[in-house]
Amino acid sequence: MEGKELDIDSKQFVDQSERLLDENCSKTGDVQLDLSKTSNIQTAWNILNLTQGIGALGIPYAISIGGLVTIPYCLLIGYITNYTSMLIVDTLYEDNMDELRVNRKKVRLEFGALGGDTWQKYGSVITSTIQIIHLFGASILYLILLHTFIDLLYRDYFQSQTLCILVSGVLLTPTAVVNNMKQLSWLNLTSVCLVDTVFIIFIVISVMNYKMWSFDLLIFDFQGFSIANCIILFSFVAHPYLPKIENSMKHQENYNLVSTLSFTTATVIKILFGTVVILHYGDDIKQTISHNVEDPTIKLCVTCLLGLVGYFSFAMPSTIILKILINSEINIIKKLFPLSSSKAGNMNWEEKFLNVTLRLTLIALITCITIIVPVFSVLMAVIGSVTAVLLTLILPVYFNKVLKEKRWTFRFVAIIIFGVLSGAIGLTNSLWKLIRIMEVDKY
Repeated sequence: MEGKELDIDSKQFVDQSERLLDENCSKTGDVQLDLSKTSNIQTAWNILNLTQGIGALGIPYAISIGGLVTIPYCLLIGYITNYTSMLIVDTLYEDNMDELRVNRKKVRLEFGALGGDTWQKYGSVITSTIQIIHLFGASILYLILLHTFIDLLYRDYFQSQTLCILVSGVLLTPTAVVNNMKQLSWLNLTSVCLVDTVFIIFIVISVMNYKMWSFDLLIFDFQGFSIANCIILFSFVAHPYLPKIENSMKHQENYNLVSTLSFTTATVIKILFGTVVILHYGDDIKQTISHNVEDPTIKLCVTCLLGLVGYFSFAMPSTIILKILINSEINIIKKLFPLSSSKAGNMNWEEKFLNVTLRLTLIALITCITIIVPVFSVLMAVIGSVTAVLLTLILPVYFNKVLKEKRWTFRFVAIIIFGVLSGAIGLTNSLWKLIRIMEVDKY
């Protein structure tokens, strides 16, 4: 009976993920209300999965460079990102006052519509560009995970790191033909389970070796803390997908409660994972989490799991990037990518050929950038200092203020200032650290 219930939950998760991904990049006005609704628990699960991806793998490194103050600081980031997630959903609605109550009417169905209504002509282009940059950065991180696994297995066969990354990129080429959303959703579910397995392995190892815990750890470092902040923000990016998730809810009036539950759970898991790992391994934690494991068998197991995470997850962002380009309002992009926005099953052979060609080109470009910058957590910080700050802090507040015609409250101003300062300082320090790491070739 338990196995049957698990199968039903997995199918519901896959079906829900398929709907979210298939509609994520649609134009404003093209999205229809989804009549297949999800329960509060399923919605909480979907949000939790978005905030428990590869970004969470960088939390121990973030604590190690930022100091122990980073641990309670995660609580603050969890609170703020949950608040801005509720702002995103609130902005989807238009409030109409009558004599007795406020009537809410949903007038927007997607994240891109918020940008379009805020900045009119170029709004959707701006929000789409930010999402593409974020997804592109995530794709690089997935390739790094796969490269780490290949390097561990066949280190003696490769004369250079560049060759190993090239081989890893070639291994990703089969993902170029994966366009079916149900297949992508199953791959996504598998990668989520693998990441959770890695969390459990590290927590169990650390707790079992509690007698070796070290409490002589860094308390605070300003430069490291600014980088850690961007890594933490990166791990909480779920906001572009929240409009679709909320729209699929059976009881949309419970979104704030469900969101709070999901973000709180994600925050607790990240703090638990980061704390026990840093207590066990000390504050000299390497960027790629698997490099900290000393036991060869466990290290191989963890690296294998993370390599599979990278492989199974890679197709998702590349597919969404392509969908964003297909639905772009920019004329030059429409000329360069003359694809219809139909599903992959309805494409003619010319569209399928162009689709695969574009995906292979994207893989080649990601591989080239990974060769230049093959670092994990610091690269995550660089990406987070730009896209995560915009997606989780600045844009939700600005959209809500403009479209809901609200005043600049203290909370709004504080979040905007915090976003601008943390993004600017984090970008400067993470780029500087990235340059120093590449100079001494320590990755």
